[in-house]
Amino acid sequence: MKFGVKVKIKIPKRELKKTLDQKFDSPLGRAAHFMAGFARQMVSTPYPPASSAYNPPHLRTGTLRTGIKAERLRKKLTYVVSAFAKPKDGTGNYALDLEFGTRNMRARPFLRPMITRTFRSLNIFFKGAF
Repeated sequence: MKFGVKVKIKIPKRELKKTLDQKFDSPLGRAAHFMAGFARQMVSTPYPPASSAYNPPHLRTGTLRTGIKAERLRKKLTYVVSAFAKPKDGTGNYALDLEFGTRNMRARPFLRPMITRTFRSLNIFFKGAF
């Protein structure tokens, strides 16, 4: 048998939205930028030698590292950490190929490991929000 207490608080919709935006928008932004910085750090190992399969790619030109960004979408309280790396010939996005691999190359993930490594430390951004 479960035991719990249910508490209902009535707050006008506009006021609630404003309160949530104020309390969580800033910590979410800081957390997203922290995660993007961590991913950039993961791909900053100098090139020679090349990275082995299933390890983050090593730095060659810096295109991938500069393409890792944290950005807020138009919707409040929504942040995205993304990576976009366009090769010099202008075709495709090789960040996707590095993350998931191709038929000819094994994956060298950098975003998925970033999530698992930073997940536990994200609570520091939300300590004052509750």
